[in-house]
Amino acid sequence: MLSIIGYSVGLGNIWRFPYLCQQNGGGAFLIPFGVMLILEGIPLFLIELGMGQKMRLGALGVWNNVHPWLGGLGVASATVTFFVALYYNVIITWCIFYLFSSFNYPLPWAECPKENGT
Repeated sequence: MLSIIGYSVGLGNIWRFPYLCQQNGGGAFLIPFGVMLILEGIPLFLIELGMGQKMRLGALGVWNNVHPWLGGLGVASATVTFFVALYYNVIITWCIFYLFSSFNYPLPWAECPKENGT
């Protein structure tokens, strides 16, 4: 259950959200973000869950069952999920690398290396 929640929240919301808040007005950005999350994000998520539950089909079959013209949405969704998983694996690898690098003394990023000539 926790892995499903983590996937739906997304790693991007954890590491990119503070940057987006700072770039778009700080705390004032939270108000339209929260409103749109409540008005658009949560209902769309629940509709997608409900469709899969009602039709007893997976992500690929639900859209084809709604209308044959929408059959490509399931394939597109699976393709996007595959590429997002590849992207997140790279981010997690960097996080693990810097986690283990942070146990070194002195820290590797504490000062600029001398060989750069700067």
